[in-house]
Amino acid sequence: MKKIWSVLLLTLVLSLFSGCARTGVITADMLLKDNKVSGISTKIVSGKKVSLSGEHGYQDEANVYYKCNMKIRLHAIATKALENGYPYFVVVYPKGSNKNPVAITSLTQSIHYCVAGYYDEKTDFLVDKCGHIGLGRGIPASPILVEAYFYKKRNPIIAMWDAKKVLAEITPTLVKECWDGDQKTFNKFLLKYNEFGEDEID
Repeated sequence: MKKIWSVLLLTLVLSLFSGCARTGVITADMLLKDNKVSGISTKIVSGKKVSLSGEHGYQDEANVYYKCNMKIRLHAIATKALENGYPYFVVVYPKGSNKNPVAITSLTQSIHYCVAGYYDEKTDFLVDKCGHIGLGRGIPASPILVEAYFYKKRNPIIAMWDAKKVLAEITPTLVKECWDGDQKTFNKFLLKYNEFGEDEID
């Protein structure tokens, strides 16, 4: 039975990369507490027409989509954090086997440390440093569910992401890499950010 579920999960992942990964998909709910935005919950996301030019050294082509998946998700999180007046956020992985992985607060770290052995030849860390978040070690895909909680001030005890830095790191190459330079389609994709749902949390 366990083997059957593994096969079904792998089939789902491959279908996401072969189909949805090229259609521009993002689903999310803004997390509300006392009727105020306090964070965001993002599901599987993907870009459109991911560019494979200049990408080499990958053990699996699907990892190019994995990189874009992470970039798009973090772009949405940072954008919504700033829109609601929050300069910082904390990322959590509620569906992972380890809900508190090592302190990762940058796009580069998240790509190279999570399922690193399946990412690229430049990575020195050949095992998952995130503690099997999301789909877990061995499957080259972004976590299915990622949540982020927004903060007004930086907390020195908690590993926080800086929303402005995230956008500054992602924005210059996002359209070229994850939409194959199609700015018009990307602009339409951004409108989906205004269609996110709402979910009241305790």
